[in-house]
Amino acid sequence: MKKAKILSIALVLTIFIALLLGGCGNSQSAGTGDAAGSGTEQVKTLNLAMNNAYWPVAYEDDKGQPAGYAFELWQRLDEDLPEYKFNFTLTTHEDALVGLETGTYEALPGGAYYSAARAEKYIYPRLNNGGGIVGLILHKEDAAANKTFADAIANKLRFTPTPANVGFIGIIQQYNQDHPDAPIPVELAQEQNVALDYQNIIDGRYDVTIGNKHAFNEIVEVKGRTDIKDALTFNSVTLVKAYDLFRKDQGELVAKYEALLEKYKDEGYLSELSIKYFGEDLFLLDDEGN
Repeated sequence: MKKAKILSIALVLTIFIALLLGGCGNSQSAGTGDAAGSGTEQVKTLNLAMNNAYWPVAYEDDKGQPAGYAFELWQRLDEDLPEYKFNFTLTTHEDALVGLETGTYEALPGGAYYSAARAEKYIYPRLNNGGGIVGLILHKEDAAANKTFADAIANKLRFTPTPANVGFIGIIQQYNQDHPDAPIPVELAQEQNVALDYQNIIDGRYDVTIGNKHAFNEIVEVKGRTDIKDALTFNSVTLVKAYDLFRKDQGELVAKYEALLEKYKDEGYLSELSIKYFGEDLFLLDDEGN
């Protein structure tokens, strides 16, 4: 009897210890699961379309990777928005717009000028991310006397024809509307060939063309047209504002983007980035109301 009693006590103790250990194990597992679940904020992965040939705003570098002003800006946004992870896809501007509309992409960094037709399809944020510098391309010896459109008109410089579909045609139209007595005397062309326009100025057929600084710098710096670099220069006149585009259902992202972009502008980060890629502060032109 004594032996049976000892065995019974031992059996009870064994069961008790087993239950105790099992309870501890379950309690530890439950704690780990809570930490991995409700205690951790979920990161949203967003697909962004990046223009592959819009130097220096957005382009594909010699290693096949995204590069440029817009890419560096959005890398900073990625750091400051830990709740998102951005995947960048290099593509053409046209394919990016289609993908944004059909749901392939959530946003298109890299700059798009405003149009009412696009505003019906995409979200334009309140703030521009920079823009295209529009100005006068002319002989270096004429540069000092022709800083503005009014200067070139008063000095009777001959303007090259300009196509109606260029992004800055609105600048010309608005200027002519505001100055009916001395408008910019440009003829409309079927298409634009900036390299030919520059060559025509060098050859003396025309004196000046209105153009985009991105295009001028790309031909001079990237394509290595030293003849153009030696003969002509660019006088900045105004800014055509450009915006990052967002898919219609990305209102939450847009609100966070706008807050950060305003912060970056106030801190001077956008000005620094602008000088790095464009050689001047786009936001000074912007603040002048041009």
